[in-house]
This record gives sequence, structure tokens and C-alpha cells, in this order.
Amino acid sequence: MLETGSSTNPFWRAPWARTRRFAQMIRLRRSARSPDKPPALFRPGAIRGHAFLGAVTSLLTTAVFVPPTAHYLETQRRIERPASRRSSMALQLAEAGLRRGLKKLGESEILWQKARVGAEIPNYNDDMTFTDERGGSYRVRFVPGPAPTDVTVVASGSDDETGETRTVRAVYTRDGIRTALSTSGTLALGPSVHVHWGPIVSRGDLLLGNPDGFPRKYVAKNILHWDGDDFPTTDRRDNDRTLGRPPRPDMDYYRHRAQLSRVPMSPDEGGRLEWSGDGPWPALADPPESGYFRASKNSQHGVRFRASPDGRPYSLSDPTVVIFIENDTPNPIDSWVWPNGAVLELEAMILTGESNNLNLTTQQGAFRAVLPARAADEYGPSALRAWNDYAPLLSEPGRCCQRIGDAGIRGLVWVDGDLVKKDAGPISILGTVHVGGTFEARDLTIYYDDAVALSVKTDGESLYRADWKETTDLN
Repeated sequence: MLETGSSTNPFWRAPWARTRRFAQMIRLRRSARSPDKPPALFRPGAIRGHAFLGAVTSLLTTAVFVPPTAHYLETQRRIERPASRRSSMALQLAEAGLRRGLKKLGESEILWQKARVGAEIPNYNDDMTFTDERGGSYRVRFVPGPAPTDVTVVASGSDDETGETRTVRAVYTRDGIRTALSTSGTLALGPSVHVHWGPIVSRGDLLLGNPDGFPRKYVAKNILHWDGDDFPTTDRRDNDRTLGRPPRPDMDYYRHRAQLSRVPMSPDEGGRLEWSGDGPWPALADPPESGYFRASKNSQHGVRFRASPDGRPYSLSDPTVVIFIENDTPNPIDSWVWPNGAVLELEAMILTGESNNLNLTTQQGAFRAVLPARAADEYGPSALRAWNDYAPLLSEPGRCCQRIGDAGIRGLVWVDGDLVKKDAGPISILGTVHVGGTFEARDLTIYYDDAVALSVKTDGESLYRADWKETTDLN
């Protein structure tokens, strides 16, 4: 056992003996002094004697206390460094459990449905210890919910070296699109792009130039930083291999919904819906006055929303309307929302087909938004100030309502091509946004909307992760 501060410890013995001898010498000198002599403080040379004594005392203090202090700090450093590594190992093993659980859920439709209703699946009811990973073991459990269409995978990883255990829970589903912003490739998140109330998922790299510290960010590959700057937050996870397959809307469903929608080209309320080529020509829908537009019908162009000559924007407020723009040509096409040109509140705006791009500009609309039930999950310790702007809504009936200014679109925004916002002026989107190509934006704010995201009809073929968190609750 390591002794500290004991005179029997060889580390302390020598300086302790020197200190004791020095104290004896001082007592002998004082007892031998003549009583007729004045106190040493007033004798000539006393100042030099006191300076010498102070120097010796400092040296002794350094010799006695600095070595054991340095020894203690080095011991602590050696203890803490392996603890950090072992903690990471336990989490890696838990992540391996999530990967195994995800693979198992995707094996068959019957197995997925059994897990969804809570039927017991052998080896995936916390009844099997898997040891296929180096450094430890893990266990997996399937739990139905939280929604009727979800399955929660609970995975616990144990480090063989320390016995430490860490547990993660991941919710998997086939329904809805439960992200505020998702991209198929690299996502460049600039300093003037802000995302609230829902997570960000990038299937490629994340080029991060935003110090917000919110929302949670899940990245399949790497997180890169503009100008090499990093931001000390815990809101992100890179090299994430438990995301599952990206969800995709049921395009046949939305194409049919668009053909049934009524979308006027020049509504009485103002604004115009034109093709995106030269000249103010009305866009050609198929069938006419519907929400379905093909590039081949519009001379290989997309569409354009713009204000009428008197300045009134194109206004559409119908949560059942779908605008579906399909690029059925081999050439790139662009659709536009011109400056202060539109306020669109609809079920979905979908641009499908290769190189089918959406260009956004500044808008001046306004929406009333309901705070999502789990919005607080997106704001960690470094983002409490931002969360405090919305926290009071939790005590309001129905968590309503937050005014969203500079609004342009409310609904599902799905773009297979690029999403571009270059002008200097704000625009807000309320709903969920997906970009298949390049995301290049400034002065853009996205607010996640539960009602929009959970009602998205997907093709049902993609099992994807809707939520992730580390927990100490094993139930």
C-alpha cells in the first residue's frame, strides 16, 4: 500500500530528517545567546540572516511537497486516461448491439411485425450474450413502441477489462420522416443556417460552420470544420453506422395526390405560377390547374412562384395540396420561389428526378407553429439559451403557438436535386426538408413540424432510425 506523509516512507525520510536537524540547530543557537545581547532582529547582519533562513525554508518546502504532489498528479493522469478509453469501448460494444439488432429486424416482414407487437424473439430479449466483438460483450433487446409503428432496440455493451456497462436505445420505424433536415450526400451547414426542434441527418460528410450547438446531428461519414474551427458541443455523432436505410416518400401516392390537387395559376388572392423559362407564361399542369408538373410539358423547365405586379405574393393555404414537379428529361431543371413571391402551406412539395433543383429566396410570410413534444431533446447543455426561447410553450395548451416569421413553405419539402438559397434575406421553412444533391444555403431557418413529418407516407421499404440516446434505464 502506498504511504503518503509517513516518516517511515523512504520517499519522505531524508527531507524529514534534514528538517528535524535544522530545527535542533536553531534551538541550540538561541539557548547559547547571551541575555545581554539585543534581539537578533536589531543586530547588524540580521537582515541577511533572515533572508538566508527564508531561502532555506523555501528550498525545504519545495523538496518536501513538490515531489509527492507531482507523483499524485501523474497517478491521477494514469488512472483517468484508461478510464476514458474503457468508457469508449463500452459504448462501441453497445453500438455493435444496435447494428446487430437493426440487421435482425430487416431479415423478414414476419420478424419485423413480431417485434412491433412485442412478441418474444429468441436471443433478442436480453437473453443472449454476444461475444463477436473484441474487448467485451453485448446484449440486445427488442421493445415495441414508442409509437405503434416503432420498435426500440436496447443494446448494452460491457468492457471485459473494467466491467463497465453502457446502454443505448434506438427507435426504428418505416413510417414518416422524423428529421428536420436530411441529405443524401455532403451537407454544408453554414453560420446563417439554423435548424430547430428536430435532428439533422447527413448520409455523407458534414461540413460544419455553425456554432449553434443544436440540434442533434447524425453523420454517416465524417464531420469537417470550416477553417479548421471546432465547436465544443456534444450535439453530434460521426461515423454513425446504425442509421438504417434512408426513408423515401411513396412517389406514386404523391404523384396521384398532386393530380387531384387544385392549384390555380393566377389566383384571385394574387401571385402567379409560371414556367421557369423566359417570359411570364403560365406553367402547364397535367391535368390543367392541378399540382402535377412535368418538365417535358414545360419546354424542359421547372416552375416559378412569383408575386403579381401589385406586389401580392402567391398564397396557397391547403394542407391537402401536393405540388409534384417531375423531371422526365435528361437535362437539369430549376424551380424558383421568387423574392417575396409566395407563402405556401401544403401537404408536400416534391421535386423528383435527376438534377431537379429548387431555388429559394427571401420571403415575408408568417405561420403559427406547435412546439413538437420532444423538441427539448435537440438542445443540450451548450444550447440552453436558445431553448429558453421556446420552453414556455410546454406549459401552453397544445404547446401552441410559436410565430414563425419570414415564412415561405410549410409542409414536406423533398428535392432530389440541389437546394440553393443565395440571396441576402431570410426565409423560414416549417416541416421537414430532404436534399438529394447539394445543399447550398444562407439565411435559412428550418423548424421541424411533428404533424408534417409523422404524416409523410413512405414507400414502406426503408427501415431507418428515428431516435437515439444513451440511457441508464434498461426497461
